[in-house]
Amino acid sequence: MHTSKPKLSLTTFLLMLCASATMCFGQGDSVYQFRAGGGNKKISGSITGVTAQGVTIKTSSGPKEIAASEINKLVFKDEPKEINKARTRIESGRFDDAIEELEKISGSNPAFVQQEIDYLKAFATSEVALRAGTITAAEAGKVMFGFTQKNSNSHHFYNATKILGQLFFAVGQTDNAEKQFTKLTASQWPELVLDGHFYRGEMLNELQKPAEAEASYDAILASPANDDLTQSYKLIAQCQKAKSQGLAGNTAEAIKVIEQIIKVENPENTRLFAYAYNALGACHLKAGNLKEAATAYLHTELLFAAEKEPHAEALYRLALIWPDLDQTDRASRAREGLKSRYRNSYWATKL
Repeated sequence: MHTSKPKLSLTTFLLMLCASATMCFGQGDSVYQFRAGGGNKKISGSITGVTAQGVTIKTSSGPKEIAASEINKLVFKDEPKEINKARTRIESGRFDDAIEELEKISGSNPAFVQQEIDYLKAFATSEVALRAGTITAAEAGKVMFGFTQKNSNSHHFYNATKILGQLFFAVGQTDNAEKQFTKLTASQWPELVLDGHFYRGEMLNELQKPAEAEASYDAILASPANDDLTQSYKLIAQCQKAKSQGLAGNTAEAIKVIEQIIKVENPENTRLFAYAYNALGACHLKAGNLKEAATAYLHTELLFAAEKEPHAEALYRLALIWPDLDQTDRASRAREGLKSRYRNSYWATKL
């Protein structure tokens, strides 16, 4: 006897279709997108494209474009378990352990997965070097340079470019560092655009090109953005622009500008004050005021040691100033502090 199968209602059919789509896309790749108020939003589907500007993920509701600046991490379907272990090690600052996990991965991997492996390895290696670990800046630079050369289409590209610039600076290649930081200004990534202008200005000052450096700081000051990060950078840019003017010979006016910033701003803004006192020290050095220069750099050494980049410079400058002020013991302590805390830095290699 033939019995007819019950017909599915439209509602039931749509529910089954949605469930099928959820299973299909929910168990594949994932993009973890930063939320405005904190935390992450997980977007599941199939990652179909990756560029320096972001990724495309095909979801149950259609393709989505996620900007690189909004991505916390990508997780790929069937990726080696060591990748997630390495991410966890990196998040907790255990960079050597992260490298050890990544080196366990063998065999071939899909292109996007291999790109992730290579970046995590280059990133962890660079962090070890920049934190005065057992890997030198030159060794880390080779790894990161290799990544950027092969992966200009990676959503990690601009972060990698910034780190490569820092590594070039650490080994004294300020001209190559300046080129990397210039690339950041075209990244369409607000934070990295600010970084690019700022660090490019720093390199140009080191290259004895204060007028060009001043133009980089002007680019920050001209930004129409009014968020906290931009406002913080604008204050620092005022100090560094004054420093550039002082290095170009206008020391008296530059000192006035910097001293006014120190007078009116909140010293709890430790990054600003570390750069401000270093800028003040640089202008006094240019004017031949050794005692005043030493006092300025001493502020950074003693009060703002948590700000690594300006703190390392302050130790270097003091190591050179103290002997001229017949303070050889203090010069030795500055040298020892620089080499023990920042042995892979540009400033340590200059001694």
